Amino acid sequence: MIEEFILKHRKKIITFLAWGLILVLVAGPLTFFNWKPIKLFGQKEVMAQTNSTTTLSVSAEIQAWLDFSVNPDNVDLGALVLSTGESVLSSSTDIQLNIGTNNPSGWYVDIRGANAGLYNATTSYLIATVNGTSTLVTGVDGYGANATGTLSGVTVGSYYNFWGTQTVGEIASSTLRRLIEKDSSNSTQQVGLMKVWATATSTAPVGIYQDTATLTAVAPY
Repeated sequence: MIEEFILKHRKKIITFLAWGLILVLVAGPLTFFNWKPIKLFGQKEVMAQTNSTTTLSVSAEIQAWLDFSVNPDNVDLGALVLSTGESVLSSSTDIQLNIGTNNPSGWYVDIRGANAGLYNATTSYLIATVNGTSTLVTGVDGYGANATGTLSGVTVGSYYNFWGTQTVGEIASSTLRRLIEKDSSNSTQQVGLMKVWATATSTAPVGIYQDTATLTAVAPY
């Protein structure tokens, strides 16, 4: 049976073996030395995927800041005694207090004068500031300030919390007094108003009377 099959199909068998030998002799060494996958028709070579990760550190800074100004910063109380001999109780216009800070504990403003009153250098006469707090009386030497808050959370110091009256707190030269404060941060804006007041006896010497009030804002970090 086998012999008859071989004799009958010997040409096909010889052709098959010949092509097999060619594949072994030609394709075998190429595959061995190059080690490349043999792609069948219509197939795509699948490559292995690799991943690599790392970290990126990002940082930024917010710096502490405090902004403070007053407007106006120059006050003229005018004549405290007129040419008629009449004394006048005079007050400044509203002085805006503008403050901002990013301090979560807020800020405060202290006030101190240079002369403990309005001083005339030519005559050495002093219209003294009130002692502590006092209600000014026209024609009786006196000098001081009062204030009010205009922003929620602002507190006026006990020496100056007499807005809308003639009662004032001292502008002392030897002691800082708390004018106004707030216990939280806020953007720069108007936080309060203050006025400076003065009156003098009609017999006060002629001349220009001056003082320099220093307002110091602090953000206590």
